Amino acid sequence: MSIAAARAEAGRVIERSERFCLLTHERPDGDALGSLIAVDALLRQLGKDSVMVMDSADLPLPYEYAFLDLAGVQPGHFLGQVGEPLDDARGAVLVEVRGQAEIDAGLLRLWAAMQECIHHGMTTKGVLPGGLKVPRRAPVLLDRKRVV
Repeated sequence: MSIAAARAEAGRVIERSERFCLLTHERPDGDALGSLIAVDALLRQLGKDSVMVMDSADLPLPYEYAFLDLAGVQPGHFLGQVGEPLDDARGAVLVEVRGQAEIDAGLLRLWAAMQECIHHGMTTKGVLPGGLKVPRRAPVLLDRKRVV
């Protein structure tokens, strides 16, 4: 599904639904919290019933987020496994949605970056970056393994 098609579908869901349960990912950062607040405000301006839910394990939030207005957040435990209905059957749950091709491409980029980092760590000799002058051990250990 294209981004334009996904946006259009999200608009249709918002139009036909009255009640929303908004969630963030685990250990939400400022982007997730800001998005949660913004989508809640938008839905309320549209006359929709919206509730923000965060996992109780993520509360209270770190002090750096104290300026955010999260008074409406409902603490709770995550609402079951994927596909299980919510206890308070809401009209829609807004989550970040990506197509399978986009997910696969992102995973391949992540894998390539991880492999590059591993190769760099295993082949770069000298000291680690920073002022502590910690010697790199991975290349030495790799050389020892090759000798054995």
